[in-house]
Amino acid sequence: MLFFGAGLAAEREFLNRIEEDLSNGRIDEISAIELQLQAVYEPQELPVLYQQLAVDLICDPTPIKAKAKRFFVQANDAQRARLQRWFQRPDSTIFSETIVSPAGYFKIHYAKEGSHKTDPEFARQCAAIYDQVYEYEIDVLGYQTPPSDNYRHGPEYDVYMRNISAYGCTTEEELVPGAGNRAFNGFVEMDNDFTHTPTKGLNAARVTAAHEFFHLIQLGYRGYSTVNDNERFFYEMSSTWMEDVVFDSINDYFFYLNSFFSFSHHAFHLFNGNHEYGSAIFLHMLEKKYGHLIVQQMWQELRNRDLFASLQAVLQLKGSSFNRELAEFSVWNIHTKNRADTVRYYPEGKNYPALQPKASYELSDEMQIDDQSGQLQTATYRFVTRIPGDYTVQPQFDEPSNWLLTAVTRSGTNNGSMLINSGNIAATLYDLNLDDEVWVSVINTRLPGAIYQPQDMPFTLQIIPGVAGTTIENKIQKIYPNPYLPAQHASVMVEYSITQTHDQVGMRILSANGQMIFQQQLGYRTAGYHREEWHGKNFAGDQISSGIYLVQIVATEPLPIAKIAVIR
Repeated sequence: MLFFGAGLAAEREFLNRIEEDLSNGRIDEISAIELQLQAVYEPQELPVLYQQLAVDLICDPTPIKAKAKRFFVQANDAQRARLQRWFQRPDSTIFSETIVSPAGYFKIHYAKEGSHKTDPEFARQCAAIYDQVYEYEIDVLGYQTPPSDNYRHGPEYDVYMRNISAYGCTTEEELVPGAGNRAFNGFVEMDNDFTHTPTKGLNAARVTAAHEFFHLIQLGYRGYSTVNDNERFFYEMSSTWMEDVVFDSINDYFFYLNSFFSFSHHAFHLFNGNHEYGSAIFLHMLEKKYGHLIVQQMWQELRNRDLFASLQAVLQLKGSSFNRELAEFSVWNIHTKNRADTVRYYPEGKNYPALQPKASYELSDEMQIDDQSGQLQTATYRFVTRIPGDYTVQPQFDEPSNWLLTAVTRSGTNNGSMLINSGNIAATLYDLNLDDEVWVSVINTRLPGAIYQPQDMPFTLQIIPGVAGTTIENKIQKIYPNPYLPAQHASVMVEYSITQTHDQVGMRILSANGQMIFQQQLGYRTAGYHREEWHGKNFAGDQISSGIYLVQIVATEPLPIAKIAVIR
């Protein structure tokens, strides 16, 4: 967890040096993990070079420990010996003082002397704070209680107060029997005085308790160590969101937003020690649109699905989709600071930094923008009208079904209109006045793989004075692979285009004689190009037999049928 100013700069320099030494073979993977954990727990034990880089460092060890645990599974005995100590609980002979919280949910462990010395009154206040957090997250919001640690130090959840270069940390421990091999118990550590954090004192303890206890809750749904690199951001995103749900007036999450709004082109799923905390505003958007239960529903789905499949499943029940919300996210992020509209968009948007566009241009003559963007990245451009009139934004994508485009027009203080198109559909901007602003965002909706490996894809935007653009038709454009061989192919992709936006679109698979064997409601789809996936199974979930099948996309009316051959 890294912050503004010196903390963020120190983190980037510290991690850059680790990455450089790792790539040059000067350290191994375990050393890279150890150095990051030492910076939190034992900064005085760091090699001198790293000590100099870690002076103002504030890290979050929770994801680092989760990464260490994933590595631990495949490590040899010598490597495991090096990692094992980072998973151990603090020494009870040092943290010998204990306080049970007033409601009996937590046991606070602290030291009465030495470098971890904690004021007993502060420890008592923190114990009461944890009870408050428990009652809100469990009793009010309705999340399931975290798994027990099997009475390690009694029936309570254990919290250790110690001198660390972090707000806090949650350590995943033992697999919970009978929970699908994905749920774990754990314990919490938190700083002993919060004098070095941007938010200080009891308010820092409050947001830490809300954040770290929600990590304990998360472990009961699915262990942090069980997800891949491109899914772990959701743990920090949702814990940061929870801080503001429980303690709305503290706003510690504001400290992450300068970086977030300055680098809006970063991938949605980027995990770099800052972005994943600032991205909590995505959940603030969903909460305002659908209510706070939507986040709980996502965690329930995550028990048995990959993250993005979980998000899609929940949003589809709301008549939306992940792609749709990603596009709207780009629009909400424009409406902050002096452009804030707290009725339609973020309730605290006036306090958020202004979005920094990837580039700014003047609207007058025809122009072309050639750029590129990776998976789940959004490139936002600002235009200022110098010659009034109509303009057309014509995108060109090699794979239209993987892209969305949003356009927001603003006249003076009026937020104006918004449109969302998909694929190579032109966006027409009517009756722009002198000095009107237009914000155009290009969203790459391709989902990432298990490892964070950005793959930039080129695109072109043509800005044309007047009304112009590409026309499309209601049609299934392509089905692939065709023929479909289940033994060789995981699924079938169906690419299609629709001329209008529909609240509900469906996909049907029929046998050659017209009998429906499979149907899926796809939810909201914009005008433009789309791609859907079918796994070659019928209603019962069985793999279908060889033959010719008919594929049908149904909007208001069915699109023309296309055929696919299945060979088993």
